[in-house]
Amino acid sequence: NIEIDSPTLFVTNVILFSVGHGLIMWFFGLNKYEKNLIISLLLVPLKKKRRIKHDSLL
Repeated sequence: NIEIDSPTLFVTNVILFSVGHGLIMWFFGLNKYEKNLIISLLLVPLKKKRRIKHDSLL
């Protein structure tokens, strides 16, 4: 099992790393307006979750 799993895990890690690195490089290539837009879009679900938690606490 270990011999079969390790190469696929390695390949998966390499793919994930290269994709992640590519996304980071692309993100830093954006201008400020585009970055802020993406960050706000990513934060929307987090803010919604926080609101739900606050409501349940009340």
